[in-house]
Amino acid sequence: MSFSLVPMLFAAEVLAVLYATRAGQAGGGLPKPAAGWIYALLALLVLWGAISSHLGLTSAYQTARFLELQAPFWLPFVPVLLVLAPFALVPQARDAINRLIDHTPLYAIIAIQGLRVLAIGGIIKGWNGDFNAAFAFYVGIPDFLFGASALIMAWLVMHDRINRWTLAAWNLIGAAIIVPGTFIVIKLALPGPWQLFTSEPSIMTLYDFPMALAPTLVVPVLVTMNLLVALRLVARRTHWQAA
Repeated sequence: MSFSLVPMLFAAEVLAVLYATRAGQAGGGLPKPAAGWIYALLALLVLWGAISSHLGLTSAYQTARFLELQAPFWLPFVPVLLVLAPFALVPQARDAINRLIDHTPLYAIIAIQGLRVLAIGGIIKGWNGDFNAAFAFYVGIPDFLFGASALIMAWLVMHDRINRWTLAAWNLIGAAIIVPGTFIVIKLALPGPWQLFTSEPSIMTLYDFPMALAPTLVVPVLVTMNLLVALRLVARRTHWQAA
């Protein structure tokens, strides 16, 4: 097991949502039942994080069965569905998420995407030969650049210098960097007729614990935030409050 900031990134995501939820409650914009939905969704993500950690620690992600099930291509959607399924199917959950977005400063929501600058760690490891170079460069570099742009976008939002349509498009770009980019690189790096990237270490280093939490939890949560914010920006008819 090598040192990684990935578990701390998930902790930062959870703490940020918890803080925003408590602030929304204190400000009167998030009733107790709505806050309860947010806490329930966070609990589901934490549970999935525990399951993914167990699979990583027991090397289940390194087995032939893992590849036979095509798990690299559907596992990242587990945390996405844990949030988006209630959002789409349960009005109370949808209302809770929308209220949380509405009553959290938009610049703060954008700024959390700045966590993606820490993809620089994977890029450095790829350069040093400690991580799969194809993934580090073709996914890590765009992800890092998007994280850097988040800091600029947060400043623009704070000073009311960007419109909601541009911001919605930016969020969709943040999701598109991962989907389908990640899956294409993984497909081209896994053994088989489509394999194009053969550099060592193999793409399976992506599923070593604790790095495995990145594709199965941390990054999908950030992508889910991109999608939810984009949807809310498109749906809203009134201008946001920058502060």
